[in-house]
Amino acid sequence: MEIPAEQRGVITEIVEAVRAGQHWRVGVLMERFAAKADLPELLALRAALTEALFRQERPLSGHQSRLPDITGQYETQGDT
Repeated sequence: MEIPAEQRGVITEIVEAVRAGQHWRVGVLMERFAAKADLPELLALRAALTEALFRQERPLSGHQSRLPDITGQYETQGDT
């Protein structure tokens, strides 16, 4: 099933906001998205966010990144 262009655009905005650490914006965008989304669109969002998470570059030595775990809690990744 094809995801409508409007919903694909919102998915892109959500992924960009996640990458930028704009947590409040992510919440607002996801509320709007979920209100209109059906199951295939929600699965597309999940796939896009999962891919974005795993495609993040590894932090440089001495730097840390914070990534959410499955429970939504944050765990520190990277060199300490």
